[in-house]
Formats: sequence, structure tokens, C-alpha cells
Amino acid sequence: GGGGGPTTTAGASSEEKSSSPHLTEDEMKSLVMETWAKVEPMAEHATKIFYRLLREADEAANALFEDVDMEAQEGKLASTLGVAVKGLGDLESLVPVLEDLAVRHVDYGVTKEMYASVGSCLLKTLEAGLDKDWTPDVKESWTWVYTLMADVMTKKAYPP
Repeated sequence: GGGGGPTTTAGASSEEKSSSPHLTEDEMKSLVMETWAKVEPMAEHATKIFYRLLREADEAANALFEDVDMEAQEGKLASTLGVAVKGLGDLESLVPVLEDLAVRHVDYGVTKEMYASVGSCLLKTLEAGLDKDWTPDVKESWTWVYTLMADVMTKKAYPP
């Protein structure tokens, strides 16, 4: 036989799946920063995967890239993600950056609906890049961060 590692039960082990996340915002921010540091060195490769997934998953988004220099686009995505992750320490300063980005993307033809495709492709890309470091906590943290950013962006770009 032989068991796994030591099992520690931090706090109550009740199955609170729906109501609130078990990680604090600070813990999630830290996990996103730590894992981004692992992905950043391979950002060039990761952004290629991301755009391939996005173009396969979303026909409307795919059409936006017909005449785009994809290498330049991949570089922009990597640097934007880097800025966003670094900005997590100061969300107030990050908000206008995200709002500006969102408004510019409306001009490129990005629709509110595309944010869902982008989010799922981002998570799949991170999962591929992080491999064994992609844990449920990491997934929860990146999902929280992306949802937060997408919220800020869509509220600004597509006011009711």
C-alpha cells in the first residue's frame, strides 16, 4: 500500500462549493502572481496556444483576426496580461487601464459575448502551461481574476 502525503485539515472540511470561495482575495492574487511568473517565460508559446484555441472556439472572434499580425498580437496579449497581473496589488490603478483597453476593443469589433470565450480559452491555456501546477485553487484564483477584469471591462465598454 503506501499512502499519499500528510493530510492536513485547515479549518472545517465542509463542502462549501457554491456560496463563497475558500480562498481570500489576497490568497487568490498571490496564486495568480506566482503562477504567472511560471508562465511568463513561455508567454510567446502560451499566447500562440491561446489564440489557436480562441479562433477554433469562437467563429466571430476568429473573423476579427483575418488581417491581423498575429505575432504582434501575441506580444500585446502577453504584455497586457503581465501589466494586469502586476496591477492586482493596486486594483484602483488597474481599473482605468482595463477600461481603456475595453473601449479600444469595441473599435476592433469585440462583442460582450466574446469575453466568455476569451475567459475559457485563457484558463485552458494556463492549464496547459502550468501542467501539474494547475490546481483547483489556482483555477479558482484565475477564474476570479478574469471574472473581475471582464466585469470592469464589459461595464465600461457596453453600458446598459
